[in-house]
Amino acid sequence: MPAKNAKHRNKLLDDIILMGHDGITRFAKLIAPHGTGNDARARFALGSLAKYVTRPGAEQERKMCSEVFLKALSQATDKEVKAFFIRQLQIAGKDEAVTP
Repeated sequence: MPAKNAKHRNKLLDDIILMGHDGITRFAKLIAPHGTGNDARARFALGSLAKYVTRPGAEQERKMCSEVFLKALSQATDKEVKAFFIRQLQIAGKDEAVTP
């Protein structure tokens, strides 16, 4: 990430989804507090993924991403990192994200 064009972006996002829960979790673990590392690509990938899984017919993918984002939110200690995952849940989350 970033991708060359929309077709390439969708291919990259499909590849991330194929990595499953554990693969998406690895991306989530790359998110770090500002000033402590360069996580721009991971942020871009997860932000794109949050939008991508809201497309029609992707409910299982959306649920999987939402689960990863919820777990990452619960494990984060930095307020800005928590805010990042809350923003992703605002996009991809549904009822499961209301309480957190």
